[in-house]
Amino acid sequence: MNPLVRIGGRHFLRHRAQLALAVFGVAIGVAAVVAIGLANESAARAFDLSVDSLSGRATHRVLGGPGGLDEDVHRRLRTELGVHTAAPVIEGTCRAILDDDARRPTLRILGIDPLAEAPLRPHLGAFGARRTQLDVGRLMSEPGTVVMTAGTAAALATGEGRTLDLEVAGFTTAVRVIGVLEPEDALAAQGLDHVLVTDVSTAQDLLLRPGRLDRVDILVGPDDATALATALPDGVRIEPAERQRGVLRDLTRAFRINLEAMGMLALLVGAFLIHNTMRFAVVQRRPLFGIARALGATPRQVFTSVLGEALLLGSAATLLGLLLGLGLAHLLLGLVARTIEDFYFSMSVRELALDGLVLAKGAGLGMVACVAAALMPAREAVRVPAREAIQRAALEAKTGPAHRRSAILGVGLLLAGTLVLRLDDRSIALAYAGILLVLLATTSLAPSCTRLLLRGSSLPLRAALGGPGRYAAQSAIGGLSRTSLAVTALMLAVAAAIGLGAMIETFRGTVSTWLGTALAADVYVTVPAAMSERTEVRMDAGAIAALTSMPEVGEASTYRRVEVLDVDGRALELAAVVPCSRTVEGLSILDGTDEDARQALENGDALLISEPLAWRLRLGVGDALELRTDTGRGHRLPIAAVFRDYAAERGWAMLARSRYDQLYDDRAVTSLALWAEEGTPVPALLDAARAVAARSEQRLAIQASEGLLSASLEIFDRTFAITSVLRLLCLVVAGLGVFSALSALQLERRREVGALRAVGATPRQVAVILTGQNLLLGACAGVLAVPTGLTLAWLLAAVVNRRSFGWTLLDFDFPPSTAVEAILTAVVAAGVAGIWPSLRLARVPIASALRDE
Repeated sequence: MNPLVRIGGRHFLRHRAQLALAVFGVAIGVAAVVAIGLANESAARAFDLSVDSLSGRATHRVLGGPGGLDEDVHRRLRTELGVHTAAPVIEGTCRAILDDDARRPTLRILGIDPLAEAPLRPHLGAFGARRTQLDVGRLMSEPGTVVMTAGTAAALATGEGRTLDLEVAGFTTAVRVIGVLEPEDALAAQGLDHVLVTDVSTAQDLLLRPGRLDRVDILVGPDDATALATALPDGVRIEPAERQRGVLRDLTRAFRINLEAMGMLALLVGAFLIHNTMRFAVVQRRPLFGIARALGATPRQVFTSVLGEALLLGSAATLLGLLLGLGLAHLLLGLVARTIEDFYFSMSVRELALDGLVLAKGAGLGMVACVAAALMPAREAVRVPAREAIQRAALEAKTGPAHRRSAILGVGLLLAGTLVLRLDDRSIALAYAGILLVLLATTSLAPSCTRLLLRGSSLPLRAALGGPGRYAAQSAIGGLSRTSLAVTALMLAVAAAIGLGAMIETFRGTVSTWLGTALAADVYVTVPAAMSERTEVRMDAGAIAALTSMPEVGEASTYRRVEVLDVDGRALELAAVVPCSRTVEGLSILDGTDEDARQALENGDALLISEPLAWRLRLGVGDALELRTDTGRGHRLPIAAVFRDYAAERGWAMLARSRYDQLYDDRAVTSLALWAEEGTPVPALLDAARAVAARSEQRLAIQASEGLLSASLEIFDRTFAITSVLRLLCLVVAGLGVFSALSALQLERRREVGALRAVGATPRQVAVILTGQNLLLGACAGVLAVPTGLTLAWLLAAVVNRRSFGWTLLDFDFPPSTAVEAILTAVVAAGVAGIWPSLRLARVPIASALRDE
């Protein structure tokens, strides 16, 4: 083994650039997997800490309907039903108004009864905090007082005795900080980050919910909980405290899975880079392996030495990838947290959580990818007889049959991938498994396709460049044992980049087209809030009356967005609508008719549901949905139509406000849509609405449909910023791969270049030949990347999006410019990567190039 180890060591020392590029390429793939995993887990951990801190030791929660829970339920629980450990809670969101008005961080308001908290949340019960003596009586008796953790106070540049301005439900109010919490438990302190703790009555005043609670947290056994469920008033329910965590984790499940799959794609490109490196290393040392075999080295020794090299490469790449992943995770964490807050729920992610399982998974995947990528080169090193190993021609003679076998394998993988994609039309895991098989199929077909493209280019190159052009093509064909993998790796990376880009553009175009229809009103009025807070928003009734009575308004429609439950306990978002004659114009009906939808909203006897909800619950026109109402009984509503929607991935339902008011004790309004009176221009309506809003105490957001469209697309672009980072990583890995491959290829051709120089070729002609060959290989990779990227984009858009979110896209957008971009990207990457080795090789002295090692 020692001679083989020394041979391998000397080889990689002579090709340090090739080694470094391979290690760095795989490290980027590992870094992508680790960074995404750490960002996801950090966000999940921050959420879990928040839930644990706010739920404490509670076993169950007593909840009401969309309008909340009557505070009298808390009294009944303690005095009539014998639940002594019961703590009332009211929660909401607000924004801090700081000196820098452009920055308004989101905070949570937590209203509690401090005297009832000790058994459930010791860190809040009578404020069990260290080095802090708080006047609990003052908090309970003095309106507008709050406490917060030291970390939150520092972030808001405030402290005890100071006043903090807040914007709550559009109203500006001031609260006084009467104490700073320092819980004994550091995790509890982190869970209370960006939380304002106050008395229940103060929270009710701030959130404009007099006499209402969000829930009552209780500590009871399973049997007692079952008994309580039958004793609670109509419309009040009890559920395990753990359910909230599961529901909100399920909300982000598809988002997290898709991110992790994108990271795996970067690692797959990196694995091809290792495969490329090991394949070159084996091919370059075939004569040495042949000599070693002739001198008595066993196939097992050769196989073990090659795998050992792969393990060393993998170890170095994995270690570097873990370090890079930590740095990249800090960048992605902000993007992940911002996306979750935009679409799911408000949260504060203060720090990156180092999860050992994520690091182990990244390290394991990196090592497995490296070893798997080296298996085939290792087998090649031992399966070839010693005499053939010494002969270069023997290797090229077998390349053709090997490529044909690879093509047959590719067809088989393609059929297998198609079958896997058709096995289950809802499994996200099978969708990505099918995509992986399809990508592996394209990589197996790539060598044969490259041979065909190179042969087809021979005559055009001869016509354009003469003899050097034809020689470049023929030489590339003669070196396919070395060039095919470089082309395949570059093809895969470029295909991944353009596939992701085409998927994003397709989705963006679909959303833009849909918004053009959905935003049917001329002007929209809401209370400023993130999308994740929209079910908490309540518009002031006086402002609504003033806006709808303006002479510039022809028609108006109000909306109330809330979360309700069906009789099976499944949560869904419901919009109660006061319709007008033009409400249905904003709906793109997929199943049913516009007239069915109009009748349902006018009569209030049926539901309209969005496509994602229909997909998630397997419902359609003719089916029915039974909602749990405030009366404690289910109310069955038939489904009149299914409409297209891309705003809520879990879907939502629409119901006439008249029927909603019969089912739920909630009279709030979330938003208002206005249509201009005939003959009134939209700018005039917009100015009039803003003038009315300026006189309102509640801050309102007044936007024309065009402005709302732009704001929505801005959020869309922000959401896909993460995917853009991953696209860039794939291209970086591809660039490293092609540079490494072309450097190794050119430096291996020293004797060939020496022969060309010996028969009269000038350094310029040699440089033209080598550069032309590089550009030709890049063009082949680009041409092959177009159908591969097109297939990947379609699978991501039509299959993964459908299974993840229930969406079907309007149009698949893959413009011809994308194909041109792919080819140019590959050609430029190959050309740039080949400049340095081509120039270096063209200037090698003839005698040195012809000298046999």
